Amino acid sequence: MKITKIETIWFEAQPLKVWQQQNPKARQALPNNLWIRVHADNGMSGIGETYYLPRAVAAIVH
Repeated sequence: MKITKIETIWFEAQPLKVWQQQNPKARQALPNNLWIRVHADNGMSGIGETYYLPRAVAAIVH
C-alpha cells in the first residue's frame, strides 16, 4: 500500500462577534481545526486530526 494523495480539510471558526450574536451563552470550543485525509493506492483512505497552528501544518503538508 502506497500513499497516493494527501488532503487538508480546514474548519475555520466563525468570527467571534458573529458567534457571540448567534450563540450569546456559548463559546467556540475549537476555533480552528485542520484534518488530514490520506488516500492509498488500494482505495483506502483515512482522516487524522492535527493539533496546534493549522496554517503552519497545512503549509508543511503542501
